[in-house]
Amino acid sequence: MSYHHFIISERESILEFSAKGMTIRAIALWLKRSPRSVSREMNWLPGRCSSSKSQKNYRAKRCHSYKPRILDQKSILCQKVIELIEEHQWSPEQIAKRMVLENYGHIS
Repeated sequence: MSYHHFIISERESILEFSAKGMTIRAIALWLKRSPRSVSREMNWLPGRCSSSKSQKNYRAKRCHSYKPRILDQKSILCQKVIELIEEHQWSPEQIAKRMVLENYGHIS
């Protein structure tokens, strides 16, 4: 079974049920989640003000956690790739290998 992040309503439920004194196993059963996942979430939540704020923080961090595109960063490289495709009819594989030879690094 693949892992899915807890959504706001699940986090709110965890806080609510734990405040009522429900056990981790009971909460996990109710949410149809692993008791270990609920336990981790409960250990992570205590210092948090609210789960909705935690969710916003998660999304903000996630938004900036991507790997930047190489062709966006280096305009000279982008122009070179476009030139090789349009004028010389090179394939992406040929361009990628050529860029390694010319010390541009891996672009694919």
